[in-house]
Amino acid sequence: MSKGADIDDGAVHRQRIAAQIAHDLAVEQHRQDTGELLTVLTDIREGDVTQSDRDVLVTRLGKLPEPGQVAVHLFPVNRQADNLNDMRLNQIMLDPHEFHAETAGPANLVDRLKKNMLAPERLILKEGAAVMALRNDTDRQYVNGSLGTVRGFAQENKGGWPIVEFENGNIVTMKQATWEMMDGDTVLASVFQVPLRCAWAITIHKSQGMTLDRAVMDLRRTFAPGMGYVALSRVEGLDGLYLQGVNERMFLVSPDAVRLDGQLRLESAQAADTLASDGVGAFRARMPQPAGEDDEFAQDVLF
Repeated sequence: MSKGADIDDGAVHRQRIAAQIAHDLAVEQHRQDTGELLTVLTDIREGDVTQSDRDVLVTRLGKLPEPGQVAVHLFPVNRQADNLNDMRLNQIMLDPHEFHAETAGPANLVDRLKKNMLAPERLILKEGAAVMALRNDTDRQYVNGSLGTVRGFAQENKGGWPIVEFENGNIVTMKQATWEMMDGDTVLASVFQVPLRCAWAITIHKSQGMTLDRAVMDLRRTFAPGMGYVALSRVEGLDGLYLQGVNERMFLVSPDAVRLDGQLRLESAQAADTLASDGVGAFRARMPQPAGEDDEFAQDVLF
């Protein structure tokens, strides 16, 4: 490959990173648009945490959700989340219902697709289980991260699908959703699975992009810069934050991330001006292509 091609690939790679981070920052800014938590998150992101920020978080230390409320426990690693989910599911003394992912396409592409989806290959549920939606519903009955409870299952001759009552009051029969790897208009690989997982616990990384009404976390366990920020920014406000432990590591962010944040904010302002003057068509030619086989940001390699 020529040197020029290497430079072009690097530019696309940086653009893809910037686009993803810019999206996350925009979502988080919208999610916490008022209140003390927004101030704390802004100071963490800018690397300028104050004693006032620490005092705000300490007010949530030792707080517990109300009885009967579902609050997601956020953990740094999969093993901790899986252990809590398995324990809570086993405490429900009812018959389990299993839903196995179905696939289509070459094995290597299917495996890559599985690594980037949140739905488990083998989903085990029981009536009464706390669950989390993993996709946005086109009918807007739930969104990615919505919490609910399994109220029963459809008859086997109608698929046996789980029936979930979400916290917004909607009762939905949850059928299979499709995750696809695309090349233009061509589907390269597909995975079909019910878009649910047990919601008693999830890893901090897998919670990215979700809005959680309530989350329980012990931030003494964070081990990578940015983990504390990601965990704290899952909830909309302090009322939904339940801290079991805190330490200074939870305020760490990568210096590169701080520098990139400043650059992204400048580019975001410039993009807003371009959008206002030239419309969305000005951006289409610049959009990076979907990640290929060497995408280092696949879900299984982060955190």
